[in-house]
Amino acid sequence: MAEPQPVAEIDSLGPLLQATAEGDKEAFARLYQLSSGRLFAIALRVTRSRDIAEDVLQDAFVTIWRKAGQYYPDRGAPMAWMTTIVRSRAIDALRRRPAEAPEPEVEKAPVDQEAAWINTGSLEMRGCLDKLPENHRKALLLAYYYGLTHVELAEELNAPLGTVKSWVRRGLLQLKECVDQ
Repeated sequence: MAEPQPVAEIDSLGPLLQATAEGDKEAFARLYQLSSGRLFAIALRVTRSRDIAEDVLQDAFVTIWRKAGQYYPDRGAPMAWMTTIVRSRAIDALRRRPAEAPEPEVEKAPVDQEAAWINTGSLEMRGCLDKLPENHRKALLLAYYYGLTHVELAEELNAPLGTVKSWVRRGLLQLKECVDQ
């Protein structure tokens, strides 16, 4: 999958989504090029199966193509909107799996917290994330950009489960307060 893209590239996702909504296939191809690596990592983290994650990514991009006109920049960053679609498709894929199917072998996506930090949504959001304590920021980035559960966060951050839940909750409250200012 693709390397993390520079901030200027990620900031261009909004116009690319708008052009995609208007049927621009080249814009859609560029959107895919810029975001597929990160979105695949999220799908892989949620599904824990490369095959399922590939199917999820394809399904998600079909949805993005069809629903690009439903993205509104004032409601959030383009990457957050697309991440929501990928996470939903991944959860749907897991629910469709037969109950007797064995749990897939865990394939851990590389956790590159700095890349996630650099590539998060809008400049305003990055500024707000920068104001958070490091442990809150890491917990939020790992949860929302890599799809880690609270239990996985506790393991990854080597902290008690209750503490990690508090970091996420407090981080979200601080982000909301910052964005609302």
